[in-house]
Amino acid sequence: DSMNIIDRIVEMLIKSGDITSNERKFFDSKSAKEWANWANKTLAVLLFPNITRNFSESWQAFSYISDVPHFSIIQRGLNRVLGPVAMWAAQGKIKKKYGIEDEREALFDALNVWVNEIGDKNDFHGGNQPDIADIYTFGTIRALEGMDTYNEILEKNERLRQWYERMVNMIGSSSCIEWK
Repeated sequence: DSMNIIDRIVEMLIKSGDITSNERKFFDSKSAKEWANWANKTLAVLLFPNITRNFSESWQAFSYISDVPHFSIIQRGLNRVLGPVAMWAAQGKIKKKYGIEDEREALFDALNVWVNEIGDKNDFHGGNQPDIADIYTFGTIRALEGMDTYNEILEKNERLRQWYERMVNMIGSSSCIEWK
């Protein structure tokens, strides 16, 4: 229900005067919502098979577990070892469920669909400013930061890298959430 949450936040921001009714188009145009849905249901589905293609990438994707202070040292150790094994084992089931034969090719194809949607005359899907589709897609890709998949998709797709860098400039660097 992310779109419902965003719609509610936009309503609150309009009522508070933080955004105008004209700025609402960046959140609820038909095209922006369709492409945000695409990022959520098509692009995001491709992430898991791509970050678990082999044990090394599964290990890399599960590295965050070492930073979770709520776990004891034993729990961290067990999760750190067993988590990547489970993720790697589940990868084939996810691919089968979604009919993915070559996960990298499917990811690259999806990202090409995205950059072709933006085109060469726009900086963003929203034109000269990001819209909700840009934000959803950016967030999906940013979730890969620090992984081989992230490096590979930005190295192999210049148009995607340029759009992504424009998004980083608009949105800013990622904030770090400290565990409490």
